[in-house]
Amino acid sequence: AVNWFRKAAEQGLPAAQCELGTCYEYGNGITKDLVESVKWYRKAAEQEYPLAQYKLGLAYVIGEGISQSPEIATEWFRKSAVQGNSDAQYMLGVGYSEGEGVLKNEVEAVIWYRRAAEQGQSGAQYSLGYCYGNGVGVAKNPTESIKWYRKSADQGNEEAKKSLNALLGQTKRASSADPFAE
Repeated sequence: AVNWFRKAAEQGLPAAQCELGTCYEYGNGITKDLVESVKWYRKAAEQEYPLAQYKLGLAYVIGEGISQSPEIATEWFRKSAVQGNSDAQYMLGVGYSEGEGVLKNEVEAVIWYRRAAEQGQSGAQYSLGYCYGNGVGVAKNPTESIKWYRKSADQGNEEAKKSLNALLGQTKRASSADPFAE
């Protein structure tokens, strides 16, 4: 498969370039080479291929095969995110939430978490649940928090399961202490 990816990649096909980058990243059918991986991700990313833009962003976050740069990572995540890549949208949300590669902006983080969460990205669903549960970047809303934690927990996210159980326990205690509580 690597030979076919290489032939197509050398002809400039971005999907093949991205796949070849993945082969190099993980050593699938070829010797692992992170520098070569980044080279192929970049070729595809420069052709506006969203998955490659996301993977190139990750390489800049981790600093494997390339110098670490949260700012450049954010640029690639944004390019991928605006094309609808939910993982890139989530990473952009994380960047805004933590002030990594961009100025911290919790409201902007929620916007990107929501875009990713609505596409089923489990980490974004968890993060959105957290934001609603704690009033981070959005008005505190336990109902919305439960909704997003549940969606993430349904995908197997253990942290979401813990947070959901804790929130449901709080809601149950509050309602039993005050029969008129929402």
